[in-house]
Amino acid sequence: MTSEKLNIVVCDDDAVATSAWVSAIESRLGDRADIKAPAPNDLVDSLGVLTKRQRTLREPGASSMDRDCIFDVADIAFLDYDLLDVATGSYITGQELAYLVRCYSPCGLIVVMNEGEFVNPTFDLRLETPIDHFADLRISSVHLGNPGLWSDEFIGYRPWAWPILPQEVAAFEARVDIVRERLDEPVLEILQLNDVSDWFSRRAVEALSNKGSTKDVQSVTVRDIVEAGSTLGIRPKDVLDDSQVSRVGAARINRWLESLVLPAQEPLIDAPHLVSRFSSLVGSESDILDWNRTAVPTFDVVRLGLNDALLSDSVIDLRPWSDRALWSWLSVSDNAKIPEVSDPWSHEPPPVVFLEDLSRFVERDAARAFTSQVASMQDVRFVFATSTPQAKRLLAEERERTKAGNVDWIACDPSLVSQSPRMLLAE
Repeated sequence: MTSEKLNIVVCDDDAVATSAWVSAIESRLGDRADIKAPAPNDLVDSLGVLTKRQRTLREPGASSMDRDCIFDVADIAFLDYDLLDVATGSYITGQELAYLVRCYSPCGLIVVMNEGEFVNPTFDLRLETPIDHFADLRISSVHLGNPGLWSDEFIGYRPWAWPILPQEVAAFEARVDIVRERLDEPVLEILQLNDVSDWFSRRAVEALSNKGSTKDVQSVTVRDIVEAGSTLGIRPKDVLDDSQVSRVGAARINRWLESLVLPAQEPLIDAPHLVSRFSSLVGSESDILDWNRTAVPTFDVVRLGLNDALLSDSVIDLRPWSDRALWSWLSVSDNAKIPEVSDPWSHEPPPVVFLEDLSRFVERDAARAFTSQVASMQDVRFVFATSTPQAKRLLAEERERTKAGNVDWIACDPSLVSQSPRMLLAE
């Protein structure tokens, strides 16, 4: 499915909005993408193909791939949530369409736009995304032109949880290839996370387990999590062939990781959260550039600038399931070679904090604390406080960067992004 060019499908019932979204994507990818925006009747036709496949697969021995649809060759599908006017007399949401596309087509990534609070630019302070949704990402369409969605060249607003979409396309196909050969093997064995499974949160364990099964979490297979009855599984009565079990399984395992495991930063921890706890691992604690070197999704520890000699025994290589270097927090926090471990009272709190919504470190005065809903001892995180003098200086610098890079400032402007739910923000 993937090729030198990304095959992208953009779906909405508003031709004006669709045209703007295509232009925003083209501004970032240029001739590296082939972008299609199907007319409503073409979208209705493809929806009919998907629902026919859904019905046909419920019949024993039936084949479902009798007709092609627009999603069959898509590397990325962008779906508007409100598709009310696609067809007279029917209504389907972007999340409903995402389910059908994931289960009944070989589509790559699925992005739902403008759902609920994401109608406007919004940063979700809970940090844990819904696991029942079959979209790989939920965003406001405002951010389609944001460079941080397409590369590691971040400007302004760029949530740390965002994937870099072109890289994620390749990673998803690699996950599918792995799962295809291991459908009946335990998920945690495939991920090589058995050694840390005792430290997963209760929510993470419950989500991975099939509600009607007595299996322990280390025995749950890919088929188990895909089948109806599983928290991550398909709907009752729906049936998938093995090719789609592989694709759905890869997507649902990744949704579990991104929703309930990685946001907690325990038992797996990434570079910016690690140095936030152990600042001695940064090259220079007084140089903001050294702090921000750690805030890039990469596996290259040299590029991150960390003291790899102290961390090499704690590495957890989760490729292709994650796009960034990870370490075992259990191992790191027990490493007496790290000063904060051997003498925890010898270090002052770091002079900077990491912003979950900008993927960068700033002085504490430019940040606002919030209590996320991740199941972690480190649930207090930080977002950008746009009204402070330090924040205003940073905004001015970032705006100049968009001018220099010919980037739409609105797509990157943190001051346009609301933070929700507000009750989680510190006073």
